[in-house]
Amino acid sequence: MDTALSPIEQLVQELLDVILNLVPLDDTARLARCSKCLHFRLQPVLLENEQRRARAMKWACEKGLNNMIRTLVSCYGASPSLVVLRDRDRYGVPTGTWTLHLAAKHHRVDTFDLLLDLGATLEHHAFRSSTAQAFVTNLCQPENRDTLLYSFLHAGLATQLEQQHRDQMLMTVLISGIGLEKWEDERWPYLEVVRLLLDGGANPNFVQRVNPKTKKESLSPLSAAIMSHRWDLFDLLLARGANIHGAPKEEDHGHWVPHPLHVPMCAAAVAMARGQGRISAEPVQRCLDAGADINAAVLSQPFEDPDSWPAISWIRPVHLYLESIDSWEDERGVAEGLQDLLRKGASLDTAMEAPAGYYEVVQQSSYGIVRVGTYMYRLKALSPPVTTLLDKWPPDTLRQRSFLETIKILVRHGGLDPRPGKRLAKYDCSDDVGKEVVIAWQDLLAAVLNLVRTKEDRTGFLFDYIVAKGEYPKLGICDPSAAPWAPPIKRPVIGPLAYATVTRFILAGANINAVLSDARPQDPADKPQTALFKLCDRYACKSYHFFAYHLPRLVPERAAFLTWLVREAGADPTIKCIYWGETGCELRTAAELLRAEMGQFRVEERELAEELIKVLEK
Repeated sequence: MDTALSPIEQLVQELLDVILNLVPLDDTARLARCSKCLHFRLQPVLLENEQRRARAMKWACEKGLNNMIRTLVSCYGASPSLVVLRDRDRYGVPTGTWTLHLAAKHHRVDTFDLLLDLGATLEHHAFRSSTAQAFVTNLCQPENRDTLLYSFLHAGLATQLEQQHRDQMLMTVLISGIGLEKWEDERWPYLEVVRLLLDGGANPNFVQRVNPKTKKESLSPLSAAIMSHRWDLFDLLLARGANIHGAPKEEDHGHWVPHPLHVPMCAAAVAMARGQGRISAEPVQRCLDAGADINAAVLSQPFEDPDSWPAISWIRPVHLYLESIDSWEDERGVAEGLQDLLRKGASLDTAMEAPAGYYEVVQQSSYGIVRVGTYMYRLKALSPPVTTLLDKWPPDTLRQRSFLETIKILVRHGGLDPRPGKRLAKYDCSDDVGKEVVIAWQDLLAAVLNLVRTKEDRTGFLFDYIVAKGEYPKLGICDPSAAPWAPPIKRPVIGPLAYATVTRFILAGANINAVLSDARPQDPADKPQTALFKLCDRYACKSYHFFAYHLPRLVPERAAFLTWLVREAGADPTIKCIYWGETGCELRTAAELLRAEMGQFRVEERELAEELIKVLEK
């Protein structure tokens, strides 16, 4: 206590000391704000130990109190880098944070710059990894990128972050530029920011899943530059060691998603399809000029039933181009974009093999079981391109000229199923498609006929189509092969497209009365039958749901279709085919088959069966 003070003044000081011993620290801090005199008198009390100085530094960084920060650093020796509130938590990890993190979290630009000037760093303490993760997230927020992030990188502190955080920061900056006008702003030095991150040790070949919840896509820095059409950034990444062919084989596992865009050529194909306005081939051409392979085969992992083996499939850029199309407006030039890819050498082949040693085949079956590292997968063949489009888009899309032209191009280049009759039969799920759709369907059938040239092939197509159309859908059962756009079907739909298809192929020379089997080349164990007889055979077989409920098969729509086949299309019901009855193998007509199996029909089906027998016997 100062002895030069008068007794009254000394009494005031003593009373103040007593009060300070009784009130909490927070009240003392409020009292210090009452006057400048109290502030200077109480400041040593507020900052008398390291714990109190840490709390004061935390408060100053959060509220932007720059004078207090200068005082704490210069007069009390506080660290400009760290705020440690307790030595250790219950897990033995230091509890605290960086001062730069506190300023970034509350967007204190002036405070952040002041801390950098005072020598704040990130390398003095090992906090929880979540602290560094939160700091990187705050720096990369849109409102902080052109201020705090640039200052942080310009100070050369990126090297003090762990590798995963540097890579995440690079990808966050690049992904934020996809489709944003912010990249057009000259005040946002995105190229300089990326260059500083690469100088700080960020990996130009890092792969990150986009939207970790759905895990639908994966991106690399080069792919992000392609998706944002930033070719100066594309050239910079190539110059810094980015791999134009994508991640090396040993890094592929873990990045298998439906859209593996971490391969630059795949990203270029998707950028073509998703671009605004007319489709441009510049992304693909840029990758080709850099040495990329337009037929780069990449493993993808489509969404599957979690209870089954996870499946992987080989996919090529042209398939990703078709999957990523979201609009068929004629001015976009989707068909012209596909033509350009095919001219550049893109292949529609779905039968792809892995390089030697890529995986080990464990089981050879209809779908192979393969082992990649320590994981097991089902290796599935990718759907043909035409199937991909028909599964995604409903029949009304045929009104769009661009969609129809794309399908015809794919048909001409071998993008159709090996058994196209079955695939096309599942596409007609509406009975009110309109005249325009029927005309477009006829145009599509003309393209299929140019591919299926021989009479035998056309007969096989017609056989597959009639059988599949007569059976689809399986009533009462959820059909996993149904297209995503198709609504739940409670009744079979045999509409104008079906009648147009059968008529067109019969006029083209297909034999509706050919005796074939479902398996081609012919399987001796199968029963060769006509399409009409096979449908009657299928309808007469009992079918049970998993609740042992007898499902209906013969319904009015199917009876009408069979009647039309006999009366209009020329199907001959008198042809006898092999039938396995109670007495063994027999030759019977379709009418004899239905009469022999009348007991298999449900009550409501028997009336239809009797009417159908009358038609077949005329």
